[in-house]
This record gives sequence, structure tokens and C-alpha cells, in this order.
Amino acid sequence: MAQLIKMKDYASRYEYHFLHQNAEFLAAKKSYWQRMKTDWMIANKSSPKVSGEEPLENNTRMGKAVNRLKWWKQEEEEVEINENDAYLFFKGKTLEELKDIFYDNWFLIQLEWASSTISEISMMDPKLKYDYRLRTLLRELPDTYFVMYYPVFHTKQTTMEGAITIIGPVGIDVVHILEGTMYSVFEPADSRFWKEYVNQKQHTFVSPVLALKRTTNVVEAVLKQAGTTFPVQATVVSPASIIDNREVLYAHTADKREYKRWMERRINNPSPVKNRQLFSAEALMGQAATVSVLRSEIYSSNEYGE
Repeated sequence: MAQLIKMKDYASRYEYHFLHQNAEFLAAKKSYWQRMKTDWMIANKSSPKVSGEEPLENNTRMGKAVNRLKWWKQEEEEVEINENDAYLFFKGKTLEELKDIFYDNWFLIQLEWASSTISEISMMDPKLKYDYRLRTLLRELPDTYFVMYYPVFHTKQTTMEGAITIIGPVGIDVVHILEGTMYSVFEPADSRFWKEYVNQKQHTFVSPVLALKRTTNVVEAVLKQAGTTFPVQATVVSPASIIDNREVLYAHTADKREYKRWMERRINNPSPVKNRQLFSAEALMGQAATVSVLRSEIYSSNEYGE
């Protein structure tokens, strides 16, 4: 599950001590999954070996739970489980259902980490909790990827909302997502406009390549100023639709014919987190804008009923 390091202009725990926060994410995620899966196993009195998975004895996350279950079996004692909320909640659920619950809960935790720090908090748009693309992107990409979701960057004169920026072990993807129907066909009309054809109708809109160029320029300038280089690739993706006449584009494309392969290349990338990747992510976070309030101000206002 990718790490959400920045959303829009919200405060983020990754703004401070980036390396520590990266390690904290991995440790907290592992611990959270271990506790949840242990509760699930106990509630369902599972066999130590789950079909289709690596034997739990070899899984360090679950080693203690497996040993405890083996001990119970060897002693031929009935496992007594209190009818508490956790037991009732996990009882009867499959492993796949458990994974869905885990990802849903961890997604909400990520939203909190990417909209607040210990001392600051931003007013997050509640619609982000139901953002299908954000949820899917984080779930499908591995832990070694850092996601900036429409980050706001400082520029020379003002601030600018950027495209989705994904910092991976071998490069940076600057991504624009075209949301269309399964019948939509997108086509660049010229350098400034695109067209969508669907149900015998035509719709013209501003070229997504313009936003990709702006974001790519900012990203490359930040990396140059930080004294590093890292490959940057601009891509227009349309998971549900077709993109035609692509040879005129400045950016790469991944429509419904290629999106799965585009994602799989990143999902199956065996590279661990690289130092240059961490340095690049930290530099981009340093250029990102933040609008927030102190937690103490919120608590103070609530205390006096303001």
C-alpha cells in the first residue's frame, strides 16, 4: 500500500522528519495488520495454515499468534473467547474480507496523517474519504511508492495546484486521470484542447497535457535546485476509456487497453526505496504549500464555545 505523503495544501506528518515518518508508516502498518489478523484468527479458531497463503509459521508478522494457537491445540484445551465486539465483528469473515477491512481502515489513517501533524490540522474535504481513484491508487501500489495527491506547490510568484505526483524507486510519474465512460473516446484536437466522443456527442475541454507540463516543470526545477536528478515522466491515464491519436502528445498515455500493464510495471517493481527517491520526495515536500491551523487554537475555541 503506497504512502500518501501530501494532499492538496494540507498539513502532513511527512513534512517533518521524512525518513522517520517513512519508517513509522511501515512499522505501524505491520503492527496494525498483525493485531487485526490475530483477532480474526482467534475469532474463527483458524488453522495455522490458511489456504493459498504462505504457511503462517514462516510469516514473521504472525509467528507469535501461530505459536499460541499451536500451544492451545497441543494442550487440547478449548480456546475461551469472550463475546466482545472484536470477536463478534471478525466471526465468520473470510481472509479476503479481512483484507478489505484492513485496507479501508488504513486508508482512513493515511488521510489523517496526510491532513494533520502533532501540532497542526487542515480542514480536509470530506469527499476525499470516498475518492475511488485515491483509494485504489494507494491500495494497488506497494509501500515503496510515495503519492502526492494534487499537491499545491510554491512557485516564484504564487502557488499552483499540481497533478498527481508519484515518487517511485526508479523515477517520478506525473499523472492526469481522465474519467470517462466505457464508451468514451478521448482525442487531442490541438495543443490546447481535447475532445471526448461518447454516445454520438462531442465535448471539448482543456488539454490535460498543459497541467502535466506545468507540474513536470515545477518538479524538475525543485530537483535541480536540490542538486539532484531523477527521471520524470508525464502520463495521461484513462482506466475506463480509449485515448486516440496519441502520437501528437507531449505525454505518455495509458488508456483501458494499457492501464493494467502500466500499473503492473509499478506493482511488480522489485526495487526497494532508494536514497535518491527519499531525497527527491523530501525536496518536493519542502516546496509544497500548507494551509493549517494549530490544534491548540481549535481546542481553545471549543473550550470557550466560540
